[in-house]
Amino acid sequence: MRGSVLCPLAVLVGLGGCNPFWPPHGRGGLAETHPPARADGSAPAYAELATLVDQLEALKKAGAVTRFPGKVASAQGLVVRIQRALGGGLIQDAEADVPQLRGEIGVLAQQLHSAVQS
Repeated sequence: MRGSVLCPLAVLVGLGGCNPFWPPHGRGGLAETHPPARADGSAPAYAELATLVDQLEALKKAGAVTRFPGKVASAQGLVVRIQRALGGGLIQDAEADVPQLRGEIGVLAQQLHSAVQS
């Protein structure tokens, strides 16, 4: 009797982790793709982030998405990360990520310029 109850229970517990609704490994789920509502906006990182987002949008309109989709996705991921840090009040974390985003957008702009020239 005890074995007949434990065996199905063990199967249910063992398969409990097989949920198809979990995000893929390393993706983080919806919270990592949607930025939070904007906070007060008093940190200098807000102004620089807005400028970098405008630059990224201009690069996307210039064809960066079709030529360098991986670079654009990486930059967009960094934008969301910075927005989430700012929304959570982690100003220093956001300010630490802004130079990385600036560098990625700079490299993307150079690569797109070189691709258009050729």
